[in-house]
Amino acid sequence: MQSQVRIPELMIECIEQGLKLHDLERELIIVALEKYQDKRSVAANKLGIPVYTLYKKIKKLQIKKFNSFPVIKKDVSLSAAKRLGLMIAQARKKKEIGQKELAYLLGYKGVSSVCHIEYGRRLIPIRIVNRVSSLLGIPIPVLNQAIYEVEMEKDKIA
Repeated sequence: MQSQVRIPELMIECIEQGLKLHDLERELIIVALEKYQDKRSVAANKLGIPVYTLYKKIKKLQIKKFNSFPVIKKDVSLSAAKRLGLMIAQARKKKEIGQKELAYLLGYKGVSSVCHIEYGRRLIPIRIVNRVSSLLGIPIPVLNQAIYEVEMEKDKIA
């Protein structure tokens, strides 16, 4: 039988913050899936539950995506601008935000600006980097690095 580890300070902090049991369960499942790269059988084993129970909990707790942040691998066939656009598109989809809604939240009148950014045809204006970061959960340094790579690529072409 496995020993039960109790962390009273963490539990008290969770209770004081008003976290409910189902919120903690949901976060624990998400963390396990992230740690084991979405391998549900391994995550279920580590959580000490059957795989079918994990599947039921994923459905019940409405866990849509398991990866916390999209990782865009460097691919010589993709330009830096397209990698940045793909990163934004994946983060937007993960948050279940439509292009039209994102355009509105960023202050654009239409969807075309978001489409151009996601397809790598337009760079994110510096004035909205903070908004993009907070809406999509992409850290500002990651966005800044991606924008820098696009600018460096432009310099090489010119």
